[in-house]
Amino acid sequence: MYSCPTLFGTADYLKDVDTDELNACADHCLAKDEIQPDDDLHELVHLVMNENQWTMPVDVYSAAKLYTNVRCEIVSLLDLVL
Repeated sequence: MYSCPTLFGTADYLKDVDTDELNACADHCLAKDEIQPDDDLHELVHLVMNENQWTMPVDVYSAAKLYTNVRCEIVSLLDLVL
């Protein structure tokens, strides 16, 4: 289907990409294993979650809600300090 889309009654939607541009993008990206986690922030997030009795998310919507709640809580804690 990918090699011969016309056989399946659809158009060829492949887009040619310049190899130099692709390599430039790849050079500016970090692999997931190259990102070092911040242990202090990780601990703070877990403390905030435990304090508010928030649980780990089960889907993307609860993950977004948890992120928003944790972020707001940490920002408010920072406002108290500053």
